[in-house]
Amino acid sequence: PGSACAGDILWNEEGGLYEIFVGQLYGDDRVALSTTTDFEQFTRPITILQPDAMDRVGTEFYDMPPEKYEDFYIGLLNIQSTDRFEEVSVSTAWPQIKYFGRIETELTYSYNGFYWYRSERKPFIGVHDYGLPGGGSAYGKATLRTRDDKLLFFVVADMGGHGARVEDIPWPYGDGYRSPMLYEMRLDGFCSLKTWGHEGVLRTKPIIPRSGDMSLNLRTMLHTFVRVQILDGLTAKPIPGYTWDEAVPISGDHLFAKPRWKERNDISELVDRPIRFEIALTEAELFAIRSKCDAYYACD
Repeated sequence: PGSACAGDILWNEEGGLYEIFVGQLYGDDRVALSTTTDFEQFTRPITILQPDAMDRVGTEFYDMPPEKYEDFYIGLLNIQSTDRFEEVSVSTAWPQIKYFGRIETELTYSYNGFYWYRSERKPFIGVHDYGLPGGGSAYGKATLRTRDDKLLFFVVADMGGHGARVEDIPWPYGDGYRSPMLYEMRLDGFCSLKTWGHEGVLRTKPIIPRSGDMSLNLRTMLHTFVRVQILDGLTAKPIPGYTWDEAVPISGDHLFAKPRWKERNDISELVDRPIRFEIALTEAELFAIRSKCDAYYACD
């Protein structure tokens, strides 16, 4: 009650409850979290994200629609850049509230749905040029993974900034002020590791695979490739049968490329054993490594 945003609902399967992302009260433009199991009793909202000293003066957080993504969570944080010299709100009851400003969407993430982190602190979905749909505001509202593994982002795009329609000016847009926009991105395309020059090598921390399946989301040139070597998790020495010389090169653009070796098609022999993946890229880009595994700790 009293929140300026309607509230976005997320089912947290691990926690066995619903999370509702709201504000603390009207005009308090930070992201707060309330939980419920029955939509009758709710916990008191707790602030989980707010602007800090690294943000531009006048930055406010409008809302943050969340989504489950694989085994973690992502959020579309709508950030409003207000005029630091704005003194009087359109609401006489709340004169201290900033009301006008452009809104862009920043990417956030969480490993458990409760503690949230900001990513690069730059627009994930930004505004367009003035005069174009989305030239004033771009509210990221929903994420969808399609059956063919594309990521779609649904955006509310305004010709003007937040509050533009309440200003005392002739309205030139008719019904064309607000438009739906749709963005498409490859699966796992939020970030990647890309070779700086010709070649690069990635070595993971020790893990314990719980399944023989492993796949890579990657992209190479037609004449270049990626190879996978597997190391012992304790000694970091190559495991026979899974070395560079035995690895089958992978080329092309793949969402779920399965590494193979001359005499092995998976990592079934290594289940429940501490290992490290070592991935060599030649003019290539790696988006994700998929494997059912647990972290390895020396005290295990």
